[in-house]
Amino acid sequence: VTTRRISNSWAANQPNSSILSVGPLSQAAISDYIDTFASDLRPHERAELLRIADSTGGSPLTLRLVTQVLRQIGPEHVASTSSPASPPKCTIERTLEAFFEQLSQQERRRLDMLSFCSELLTTVKNNHLWALPGDGELFTRLLDWGICDEQADGTVSMHELIVTFLRQNASRVALEDTIAYVSPRLPDPAGDDAQ
Repeated sequence: VTTRRISNSWAANQPNSSILSVGPLSQAAISDYIDTFASDLRPHERAELLRIADSTGGSPLTLRLVTQVLRQIGPEHVASTSSPASPPKCTIERTLEAFFEQLSQQERRRLDMLSFCSELLTTVKNNHLWALPGDGELFTRLLDWGICDEQADGTVSMHELIVTFLRQNASRVALEDTIAYVSPRLPDPAGDDAQ
């Protein structure tokens, strides 16, 4: 469901429908979002979320990520994620760092690897031949945080801004690890399933 107003989609069956916000959210759409997806936040947290949404130009991705920081990590981490002068990209990066601080070094290294093969996330999550130890728990956290999104058909994706941030900050070792991880799992180019 694509919509400019979350309230237009209240009748949709939420477990079976994903709502994709198109472009920056209006003030009314931001209020809809907070009422629908952040109604459990305390009044001062809702006010902070509204301030951040205003300062970042109504970015749906920023709104989603900051909501999850408030809900799962705590409001003390939000103050460092945004300032009135912060552009949306800067706010997203600071918000992502608040999440990534919650990951172990091994989980963060695996996440960097996943960013380099982000087009294969559905396969990595759903195919046991691609899974590594700890992937189940990592994907659960990434989905809970909104770092990854899973559609009703099982398709898993990661927003390109998040992928770009991870790739730009990853070490060369993470890229080499990704090549070593993906290469033996790809089909024989001459095989019927190569496509």
